[in-house]
Amino acid sequence: KVVVDQVAGDGTVRHWEFTANYDGKDSPVTGNNPDADVVARSRINATTVQTISKKGGKVTTTQTSAVSSDGKTRTVTTKGVNGSGQQVNNVAVYEKQ
Repeated sequence: KVVVDQVAGDGTVRHWEFTANYDGKDSPVTGNNPDADVVARSRINATTVQTISKKGGKVTTTQTSAVSSDGKTRTVTTKGVNGSGQQVNNVAVYEKQ
């Protein structure tokens, strides 16, 4: 289960969530996610998960989340097009404290 609460730069408040299995099948997104109304998740291997987001049946973004072999770093790469039609090419790195 994923739950997201965020405030955008323009002050827009968003809340959305989904529950998905790692089976590649579409799962509904509830709330006000501007980029997806369904997601499909797959486990690539023991340390990597892929999430494909879709809006209106069309793929918007593909996100890959990989945990390092030592378990201390997670890298999330998101590519595609957001709900506004803008290119997305983001990399976020999280380090365990």
